[in-house]
Amino acid sequence: MDITRTPSGPDAPLPWLGRPTSEDTDRGVFRKSRLVAAWGEAQVESLVRAGVLRRVRHGWYADATAHPAVERAVRLGGQLSCLSALRVHGVWAMGTALHIARRRQPREVRQGLVVHPVHTLAWATALAPVREALAQVVRHHDPETALMSCESAVNLGMIGAEEVQTMLARAQQWKQPILQRFDPLAEAGSETRLRLFFRGRGAPVRAQVQLTPLIRSDLLVGCSWVIEADSRQHHGSPADRMRDLERDLTLIRLGYSVTRLSYDQIFHTWDETQQVLSGIVRTRQHRRPPKPVDMVGELPLFPASRPG
Repeated sequence: MDITRTPSGPDAPLPWLGRPTSEDTDRGVFRKSRLVAAWGEAQVESLVRAGVLRRVRHGWYADATAHPAVERAVRLGGQLSCLSALRVHGVWAMGTALHIARRRQPREVRQGLVVHPVHTLAWATALAPVREALAQVVRHHDPETALMSCESAVNLGMIGAEEVQTMLARAQQWKQPILQRFDPLAEAGSETRLRLFFRGRGAPVRAQVQLTPLIRSDLLVGCSWVIEADSRQHHGSPADRMRDLERDLTLIRLGYSVTRLSYDQIFHTWDETQQVLSGIVRTRQHRRPPKPVDMVGELPLFPASRPG
């Protein structure tokens, strides 16, 4: 795109500014030096007067596409970082607090704000890149939270598994027993939490196991216990619900036991959920091979399980 062309109205986004990587680490909030380098100071001031750009704080401007969390972080004197940055990038991340990196803590404690002090403000962008945000999570948070985000980022193809393993190996020693359980196959934080739970209780568990040509489980515990972690995004509609029930019935016919857990059960009532799962683990029934249910005729193929 020709960076000499400028937007014509306050709702028009700014043209590309020669970002060094494919990650969008601006999200509509720009350091003034980059804008001046692209257009010159007079043109930047003209865009401010026209309402295309607005001042966020000294040396920083935003346009109509500015991400609210990124703009707020800059307004507070920092860069959106850690878990908050990962959420903006689309990586699975725990919590809802606003995480920012800045030189020192603010004078007043703000509810819902987490500040990670840094020695210098050397960044050129308002949003921490994925790699830096992951490193911050590994450094500042518990190992379970770190694994949730690291495994999600790998699954999304935003970082390689080997690079993540190197990052995890450099973390504090007390975190290593959990971090060494890194599994690049996990697709979401809910799967990570459940996998860590079962491994912590000595139950063999594997992620993303292809049980039939058409059915892949989130987790397979032992030989025959299928665990499905239902997200709000992909299991909320009536059609999704029907597909899940048909899928479960097929697995039961094949001799598997199926436990389907909601997002709330995994994160909001986790203590109660752990008690129930622990009781089932103690029965050791998951160690028995699946025994198909006797029935006359072929296994029915439900509409939701058919190819295409």
